[in-house]
Amino acid sequence: MNLELRTVPSDQSLEDLQVILRQTEALDFRVISCSRCRVGGQEANVVLLESVDDAPAPAIQLKRFSDDVSTDDLEAALESTAEVVSFGALFVDGVSANVAVIR
Repeated sequence: MNLELRTVPSDQSLEDLQVILRQTEALDFRVISCSRCRVGGQEANVVLLESVDDAPAPAIQLKRFSDDVSTDDLEAALESTAEVVSFGALFVDGVSANVAVIR
């Protein structure tokens, strides 16, 4: 398994972050997880990637949830999703947000 970490600036919009992840997967990487952190003293999103032979399908989608989402509402919203890649806090427009990374 060939893994790689990529950082994405914390000021990206949800739409821009989704485009970045889709472009990365188009280069034959599969998103394994996403999380917020500090890199070199700066807030950033870190993406764990696996090198693959072909771009994964279907394309990655990001879905933002409110801070007060209930577990039941979250489970219901994600139940129809084929694959939940990651769920947790990411920086969106410089602010921490609950984001599901799904396919």
